[in-house]
Amino acid sequence: HTYGQGPTRAMSQAGGSGWGHEADVAWTPDGTMVSAIRNANAGVVVMGKAPLGPWKAFATDAWNFGGPALHMTKGGGILLAARALPEKDTTGFPAVCKVWTVTANGVEKPWVMPSGGDCAYQSFADGPAGDEVLLVYYSSHEYPQPKGVGNNPANIYIAHLRIRHTPP
Repeated sequence: HTYGQGPTRAMSQAGGSGWGHEADVAWTPDGTMVSAIRNANAGVVVMGKAPLGPWKAFATDAWNFGGPALHMTKGGGILLAARALPEKDTTGFPAVCKVWTVTANGVEKPWVMPSGGDCAYQSFADGPAGDEVLLVYYSSHEYPQPKGVGNNPANIYIAHLRIRHTPP
C-alpha cells in the first residue's frame, strides 16, 4: 500500500498525523494484522484484516515512538516495545523504553524498562523457557546526556521477560 491506504488510512482515528514511518507488523492467530506506526504525534497501533481492513486505530501514550517492535508470544498474545517520551515538546531527551500488551482494545499495562536518555530500536525473540521473551534495546541512561543531541554513548541491553499472555 501507499500512504493513506492500508493501516496508515486509520492513523487519524487515534490522533496520528503526518506520514507514518518506523513501523512494524504482526498477525494474530485469526489473521488480523497489527501495525505499530511512528508518526508526527503519539505512536499509533492499527488493527484490521489485511489487505483492505476495516482498520481501527488506538493511541499510545508515547511521543517520539522510536523503533516500534511487535512480537507474537507463544501463547498467542502480542507485545509492543518502543521509545517513549512523556510529551511532544520535551526539553532534553528523557526517553524510556516501554513495553505494552496489545489487546483488541488497544495497548495497556506498560512496563518501563531500565532505560533513559536516548533509547530505542527494540527487538524481540522467544526465550529458551516457554514463557520467556527476550527484549534487546539500546539506552544511554548510564551516561548523563546534556540537552539536545550529540555524541553520547549508549549501551545495548537484553531483558528476560516472563509472561503469561492471551490472544487479543
